[in-house]
Amino acid sequence: MTLVTGAEALPYAFQIVGIVLITTATVMIVAGATLLGWIKDVKSAGIVQIACGGMTLVMGLYLAWGIQVIMPAGLCIMFGIAQTLFGVHNYIGAKFDGLGWLSVVFAIGVGYYVYWFFSLGFPTWGALCITWFLIFVFVACLVIHAKPFWVKVNAIWLLLTGFITLLAPGLITLSQLYAIT
Repeated sequence: MTLVTGAEALPYAFQIVGIVLITTATVMIVAGATLLGWIKDVKSAGIVQIACGGMTLVMGLYLAWGIQVIMPAGLCIMFGIAQTLFGVHNYIGAKFDGLGWLSVVFAIGVGYYVYWFFSLGFPTWGALCITWFLIFVFVACLVIHAKPFWVKVNAIWLLLTGFITLLAPGLITLSQLYAIT
């Protein structure tokens, strides 16, 4: 079996990205539902976040070292790390202080992706990245300020982005109907 890399790997990369979008949507929807109190057992939410985050991380690593499509890999790895760490924190009941600062760093990283996608002429992916950038900004505000206002903002934003900018594009990408530009 031959390893496919570079331009030949793009169709495979988009399939992996579609799966990552769906697993990330699952984490965001579960997190939003947990913040709204719809999921009472935070440990069970943590298990879902660990499983989906771990899958996202593994797929990001495969994109980077397996088929060598680096830029999407970095985004997948950032989300995989964040999802897994939030899941572990939920499962063990740890404080989220450090994760607030991690969210600040990852917001900066996703901000670079916004610039990168727009500068390369991929406005759809750039627009999606803006919504994902705001996830990290809002989570940082929630963790650092811990006010009921930020709980509500995060819950609503996580549900909206989970369905509109993650699940829908993930399903469309997997069905190969999604325009690359």
